[in-house]
Amino acid sequence: MAQWRRADVHQADVVRAYVPHAGRGFRLPYHLSNADVEVARAYSRWLWLGDNWPQAVHPLSWLIDKFAPVPDWEMTTTAQYEGILYYTCNTHDPLIEMAARRQLQTCHNGHELGCVSLKPTEFGDWQITLPLERSPLSMHKQILAGLERMTAMWCSW
Repeated sequence: MAQWRRADVHQADVVRAYVPHAGRGFRLPYHLSNADVEVARAYSRWLWLGDNWPQAVHPLSWLIDKFAPVPDWEMTTTAQYEGILYYTCNTHDPLIEMAARRQLQTCHNGHELGCVSLKPTEFGDWQITLPLERSPLSMHKQILAGLERMTAMWCSW
């Protein structure tokens, strides 16, 4: 990325810089603790996303605009990336079920909220009802059906 933002580097130099690394797995030749990795990530975010690199001729937005549109790269909000999957066997105390649903409804913050149940249940953005008996296998089938239906990239259940 740095090469594209500097005025004194040509595109051919960028290709030469990255081709030698093609096909190899990347591993640092030294150990870094998780804390050190987080410090490095924070610095990288500050440097690149904050447009703080002193040799930059253009802002980061220029680089993104230069290559736009990038195939399969949709600008979305985090609400579209994250989802919540609620699954139930519909056999618990209704007071507990309703309290759990109210809490999820309160905190889902626009994230996708899906419901997979063993009986028809009106809850969430979408519902799936599976004609199964309550069992550990059914629970896993519910989770799988819900994850397959989810449009979000990450899901909590």
